[in-house]
Amino acid sequence: MPTPSREHQQRARIFGVLFALTFVTALAGLLLYDPVLNDADYILGAGADTRVQLGALCEIFLAITNIGTAVVLWPIVKRQSETLALSYVASRVVESVVIVVGLISLLSVVALREDFAGAGADAGSLTVAGESLVAIHDWTFLLGPGFCVGVTGCCSATCSTGPASCRGR
Repeated sequence: MPTPSREHQQRARIFGVLFALTFVTALAGLLLYDPVLNDADYILGAGADTRVQLGALCEIFLAITNIGTAVVLWPIVKRQSETLALSYVASRVVESVVIVVGLISLLSVVALREDFAGAGADAGSLTVAGESLVAIHDWTFLLGPGFCVGVTGCCSATCSTGPASCRGR
């Protein structure tokens, strides 16, 4: 087995850091989102807006690190199969877009709470709007990190089994 070049070692290190950051930022975001995700009356109360906004910032970094992992691996995977390399990058980009849609839905809950909760707006309507926006986040969580990670994993697994498995695709 040939010794990896300095460039490949550097790419591997960058990938490792970015990959670890995807876990750190995803878990931090989820922990910070707890008040808005688990309190149906969040939109009516005082709210932990700064905490939710920090969770959104973590998820922005998550989207960036997701795409970064794909970009760093592109030249290496492309040598095995350009189709799979492109599929990997596309899957990570789609996953990141879905994550951003989810974070926008939670930031919308915060904006509604700030703008209308104390202004005498109908509590029932605000609660339904808040629960709907949280439901959007829940679905984006299933489709982005849930489904797209499976596609990404399939692309990675196919190319990791060796060049022979990627030929002709």
